[in-house]
Amino acid sequence: MFIGYGFYSDKIKLLSNEYEDVNYSKFLDEKANRELSSQYSWGLVPIEDETLKYAFPSKTSSYLNSNVKILSICSPNTNLAKWVIGNNFGINVRSNMDDIVDSHSSNNELKV
Repeated sequence: MFIGYGFYSDKIKLLSNEYEDVNYSKFLDEKANRELSSQYSWGLVPIEDETLKYAFPSKTSSYLNSNVKILSICSPNTNLAKWVIGNNFGINVRSNMDDIVDSHSSNNELKV
């Protein structure tokens, strides 16, 4: 499930039209978002490093409120990566396919 108006929203919407296992919604109210998020173990926070100079992703609060671990996808020297790792909220990987795939173990559980 993907929620929000991120940079790749249009591409995710196309994927959701093509594959029934991919779901996308532009907006959910707080209660619906919390209920949905709490059904998952991990929440993705992919973000451009440059954006982190001006904003901190609000979805991190929603994930923590739902007891969901965070997989942040950005450079390790960003405030987001340091916050996620330093507070043991999840893991951080660089924004490239190899690192994202390597964060996933053979038994379909993210390594922590």
